[in-house]
Amino acid sequence: MSRKGACMPVRSTALPDSFPDENALMSHADVCRLCGGVSTMTIWRWRHDAALNFPAPTIINERCYWPCGEVVEWLKQQRALSADRKRELAKRARPRLTLTDERTRRKTSSRHDDA
Repeated sequence: MSRKGACMPVRSTALPDSFPDENALMSHADVCRLCGGVSTMTIWRWRHDAALNFPAPTIINERCYWPCGEVVEWLKQQRALSADRKRELAKRARPRLTLTDERTRRKTSSRHDDA
C-alpha cells in the first residue's frame, strides 16, 4: 500500500570494503547510485569533462556499462583530491574578524591615536 508523497527508503551510497568482481559491469543507474545518487545528466557531464578523467563506458546495444572496479577507483581518487583541496584551502584561509573583534580593534587603535 503506497501513499502519495510517502518517503521512499534511501539506499546506502557508502562504498563497500570489497566488491565480488571488479570487472563486473554496472548499469548507468548503478553508477548513479554509487556516485551518491547523481543524475544521469551528471554522469554524462563527467564523461565529457576531460579534467575529471571519468572512466569510459562499454557500450552494448546503445546502453552504457562500466567496470565496477574502475568506477570505485575513480571515486577514491576524487575523495583524495577533495581532501587535498580542503587542506590547501585551510592553509590559505585567514582568520576572519567577528564584529566584536572589529570593535575591540577600533577601540584599541583610537586609544593609541589619542596618546
